[in-house]
Order: sequence, then C-alpha cells, then structure tokens
Amino acid sequence: MFLPSDTQGFFAAEPIIGLQRLKLLTGESLLLVSNGATFHLSDDALAACLSDGDLAVRIQQIFDEVMKLGAAVNFSAVAIPATEYR
Repeated sequence: MFLPSDTQGFFAAEPIIGLQRLKLLTGESLLLVSNGATFHLSDDALAACLSDGDLAVRIQQIFDEVMKLGAAVNFSAVAIPATEYR
C-alpha cells in the first residue's frame, strides 16, 4: 500500500513480514507481487490474470495491465507453478 507523502509523491507503508505454509495442488500457481502491482490491481483482477494459459503469458498480462493503468512505481511479480511431485 502506498500512502501520500508531503514531500515526494509516495512512500511505502511499513511492511508486514511473516511466515505462511501452504500446499499447492498440481496446476495451481503461487503468485508473489510487490505493492506496485497491488496498488493498481485488486486481488480479483490478479486472479483473473492467472486464470488460464502459459505462465509467462499470464505474468506479461499482469505487467501490461499495471502499465496500462499508469504505474508510477516499479513492481515485481514472480509466479511459481505447482507440479506433480514424484
């Protein structure tokens, strides 16, 4: 989340740091994004971007959406696909 700054545009809120364990099912993906993406896209919009297709294409779609909405800050996105463990 970005908060207004009196001096230079925006500054980041205090980060929330924690540990979460989860299990992904085969075919699911874990998406990690910085606040530069969540500032412009809701959770539902991000989920829609990940709905189908090649993972690289889906990450490009998130990038394109954020840029189309006028991203003024840098952002990062990492998607990790779950595959069957053998």
